[in-house]
Amino acid sequence: MARVQPLAAGAAGVRMPQQCLRVILYGRVSDDHYVGTSGTKRSVNQQLKTGRRIAGERGWEIAGEFWDNDQSASQYARGAREDWPKVEEMIRAGEADILWLWEISRGTRDRIVWAHLVDACQTHRMWLALDEDLWDTTNPDHMRYLDGLMADSIHESGKTRKRVLRDMTDHAEEGKPHGPTHYAYDREYDPRTGELIRQVPNAERAGRCVDIADRLLRKKQPRTSIAAEFNRQGVRTPHGRLMGEEWYTRRGKRMVAQGWTSETIDTIMSSPSLMGKRSHNGRIIGEGGWEAVLDEPTWLAVQKLLGPKARQAPKGEGSEPRKVIPREAAAEYLASAIMVCDVCGAATYVKPQSGKSTLSYYCSGLGKGAPLHGSRALATVDDAIEQQLFERLAHPDVRAALVPQENADARRRAQDTVAALEEELERLYEDVQSGSVSRRMAQADEQRLTQELGLARANAAPRLVDPLAEQLALGDPEAVWSGWGLSQRRAALKLLTEEVRLLRIGAGGRRKRPPEEHVKIVWKGVLTQ
Repeated sequence: MARVQPLAAGAAGVRMPQQCLRVILYGRVSDDHYVGTSGTKRSVNQQLKTGRRIAGERGWEIAGEFWDNDQSASQYARGAREDWPKVEEMIRAGEADILWLWEISRGTRDRIVWAHLVDACQTHRMWLALDEDLWDTTNPDHMRYLDGLMADSIHESGKTRKRVLRDMTDHAEEGKPHGPTHYAYDREYDPRTGELIRQVPNAERAGRCVDIADRLLRKKQPRTSIAAEFNRQGVRTPHGRLMGEEWYTRRGKRMVAQGWTSETIDTIMSSPSLMGKRSHNGRIIGEGGWEAVLDEPTWLAVQKLLGPKARQAPKGEGSEPRKVIPREAAAEYLASAIMVCDVCGAATYVKPQSGKSTLSYYCSGLGKGAPLHGSRALATVDDAIEQQLFERLAHPDVRAALVPQENADARRRAQDTVAALEEELERLYEDVQSGSVSRRMAQADEQRLTQELGLARANAAPRLVDPLAEQLALGDPEAVWSGWGLSQRRAALKLLTEEVRLLRIGAGGRRKRPPEEHVKIVWKGVLTQ
């Protein structure tokens, strides 16, 4: 079958997009060294940079940029993608005309996801842009070609899955490990072929695991005490970070390392790898073929001391899953675990002041033994937050920006107008193709229809406004706030702020301090006005 050609200017019998169309740019890699079908590497940033260039050259308006780094999109993926659902939501809401991908597999390698995506795109008569090529999802010839590309992508994903399972089986038969390297070990690879040769204990880290076992079993030292001592000694965590060290997530969010914690010790000491055994889904399945760091009796004694929280209960024993209370449902105070310490970035929590019944927010520190940076009375902090919020919402432009500018009926009328204008524009192109209208005569009508279509699409696009923000904007903010429960107040605080920081106060006597000296708030979006 000959390759179907993408849309080109002046092509006969095809629906051509107009200027000022809204495009969603989406990038994804399964790992940081992704190599596409063309054989060239494309990171998420490179993909989006290409999309921005193409959008600029063609006069498209970028409605949104989304990306998922180190995330699989096949049916075998274990973790959910963070940004892809946002792309699907925008498409279903009719907020874009084009979805741009560097190549088709960047969107998905899952048949079900592809079917839902195509259905949503066809419902809203969208185009799919793959690098420089533009495809019409309402054109059956184009969809036949795109379906073929997706079938090839899914087939490639299946072959990769098959190779991974085969490698797992081979490694098990040969006594080699599979999956992430345990903290106590290093792996040696053939420098020529890159194949795994063996797994061997790392002298320093394996010795530390032996030391932890001795502290737990013989010295009866608590895990929190062990973690605090490692932090004081400057021992790096299994992720290679020191307590208090800054690092950034894949999405560029600034984080501060907590250092060693009791959970860190639970994780490394509960692995059967330490006694030279393989495991799968929490079950020990056989000998691993590498040197043990702990003998079996020692490892089992450590597991008994760690308790069930540190390890998954074996399947088939009929044990009931432990009920987990969501953190938000357990919250009792406005800013606990939302506000952070301005000095170290650690979360703040609430407890009684020493020797008093008065409750205070306090810096929790970055780990056991880490310095704490003071506390502040709960009522003082809550008042400071609320005063700054009410002051911000007193600005008319801020409140107006939080309120939807159109009602549902008006948006439906605008959507009907969009459909009618698109149909009229298509008829104009058909008349030009048939020769009943000259291209010169059609230019004025095309320009008029294009301008009207752009305005109608803008009016038809829904404005997504959170109901809590809308209530604050439409009513009296103080009255609305006082009528809410704690969960609503906390949700609104997280919705409207990027960051809430508990400031450290120096000497200043007993003077009354303004709210800005107690709490620093970084506002989101329109609240920054």
